[in-house]
Amino acid sequence: MVEVVGRVWSEWRALSEQSGKPTIELLFTSELEPMDAQSRLRAVLGGVVDRFEVDPRTVPAGVDEPMVGAWSIAPVPGGVMIVVGPKADFFEPMLRALVQDLDACGLDGRMDLFERPAVPEVPSGPSNGRS
Repeated sequence: MVEVVGRVWSEWRALSEQSGKPTIELLFTSELEPMDAQSRLRAVLGGVVDRFEVDPRTVPAGVDEPMVGAWSIAPVPGGVMIVVGPKADFFEPMLRALVQDLDACGLDGRMDLFERPAVPEVPSGPSNGRS
């Protein structure tokens, strides 16, 4: 079973209120190695995207020209990062469909917000050790 952490939904809604073109970064973790998880996730996500691009019944109310948005994935330490870019009119139903399809494939895991590692600060002072 794939669990979606509650803060994913609340973060998406907050971002959507702030901008008409929200972008969210997610982290999918599982027992698989990141490259294997990426491969499985890419195949399942492709099917979900195809269904939402083709089926007019999936169009949310109030959306004139529905867009699935840009869904990109990449392996990262500890899992797979999923970046959902602007114009993702179907984010919530697509993420639910993705989770459902991953479950159907027998893939267990967790979907959470991706937290970028902190960038180290450059020490102050002369860089070459001379004054």
